[in-house]
Amino acid sequence: MKKILTSLFIISIILFSLVSKLCAQDAKTYFEQGNAHFSSGNYLEAIKSYDKALGLDPRDSRFYILRGASYAAVGKHGEAIRDYDRAIELNPKYAVTYGKRGEVYAATGNNVEAIKSYDRAIELNPKDAILYARRGAAYAALGKYPEAVRDCDAAINLNPGYLEAYINRGIAYYMSGNYPEAIRNYDEAAKLNPKENTVNLLRGAPYAALGKYPEAIKNYDRAIELNPAYLEAYVNRGLVYSMSGNYPEAIKNYDRAIELNSKDVTIYSRRADVYEKLGNDLEAVKNYDKVVEMNPKDAGAYYKLGNAYERLSNLAEAIRNYDRATEINPELMEAFYKSALALYASGQYTRAIENFSKAIRINPGFANAYYNRGVAYAVLGNPSEAIKDYDKAIELNPKDPASYSRRGDAYVLLRDYPKAVFSYDKAIELNPKDIDSCFNRGIANSRSGNNAEAVKDFSKVIEVKPEFADAFYRRAVTMREMGKENEALADYKAAARLGDQGAQYYLKSKGIAW
Repeated sequence: MKKILTSLFIISIILFSLVSKLCAQDAKTYFEQGNAHFSSGNYLEAIKSYDKALGLDPRDSRFYILRGASYAAVGKHGEAIRDYDRAIELNPKYAVTYGKRGEVYAATGNNVEAIKSYDRAIELNPKDAILYARRGAAYAALGKYPEAVRDCDAAINLNPGYLEAYINRGIAYYMSGNYPEAIRNYDEAAKLNPKENTVNLLRGAPYAALGKYPEAIKNYDRAIELNPAYLEAYVNRGLVYSMSGNYPEAIKNYDRAIELNSKDVTIYSRRADVYEKLGNDLEAVKNYDKVVEMNPKDAGAYYKLGNAYERLSNLAEAIRNYDRATEINPELMEAFYKSALALYASGQYTRAIENFSKAIRINPGFANAYYNRGVAYAVLGNPSEAIKDYDKAIELNPKDPASYSRRGDAYVLLRDYPKAVFSYDKAIELNPKDIDSCFNRGIANSRSGNNAEAVKDFSKVIEVKPEFADAFYRRAVTMREMGKENEALADYKAAARLGDQGAQYYLKSKGIAW
């Protein structure tokens, strides 16, 4: 019996060994199939093959690495990272796995984790230029430009012919604002591979930032010559044409970009901006309509639509779009403010005050919002509230003559003529050519019994604006009150000749021709 059991045990070990070998052989077959699919770009089929290989041999880290790469290729970054993590558990000394995981983290925007993976990869393989160049790109994405340049330097020292390192260093210099160094690095990259079209695209940007628009356009021209369907080159060339003031060419480039990709909302937005600069608000509206159709949550696009409609004098549509912008973004102060202006212009003063108040809530230091809310209060017959707002506007911007002038008007409504005169004095001090404030100060002086000063004010207005009929009439009335009948009569006649009905009625009642 003992001999039988021993024999059976030996047989089971042999069978297990045979099965293990067969499984390993089958796993290798699926692995090779997966590699073939991966090489041909058929990543989904590659994943299926790697799945089968792992089902037979879940301890081979290579299977996880290649499946992770396949997942990354189809944008399944979470699955890719899980596979790389598992591969690292099985083989923690393999630098490539850390590098690949770093690439996936970078692709998802998690550059902090990307750098950690690259750090470990470099510890394991400090002679791999690729790892330094890619860690440099991650540092640049985090705004750590000196570290990015340092890593690219290391990559180039290890491999002076490494194209990607020059490109990444150029990007780091560009992002840090060192445009000449960015151009120099892109030039070096172009020497290494004159057909690398990305260089033409990237090199255009620092030239544009330096205001060298012809050079920027030349780079985009080359990019398009090498690839007539290069979407980004048309978009960037359109932007540079816009920056240089050549708006028709900008639109041509955006038109071509939209032909290549009609689903890119950014291009419609940029084309709309150019139409705005051309003063073609109808076309701007069409493009912004397309933007909000594609992205109904774009508060900025609704705000710009409101601006375009406002310029087209379509206040109802302007208000509707401003309202939509603030529904999406309740902190968009500019939309509340512009909506309030449009509401005021359309006679909706109470709603205008509400939106000026909302703009002030978001930005309590916005002097213009206080000023315009004050104007709305005054129109509604509430000069006391108007004065409070003008006071605040003056506190925030004491050099604005309009706030003093409007405050003077409000004090006149309250019949507080000395304070009105004081406010007009300040307005005129800040703007000596402010004829309206001078005229209104004349009225305030006249009503407060200061006729001599009133006459000076009306005279100054007439000197600057001799066609101002009401100034002649007001001076005539003041002169008559002062007992200066002859001077008053001359002013009544002058006012009547200029069409002032009050003066004409007075002279007719006296039987005096003018």
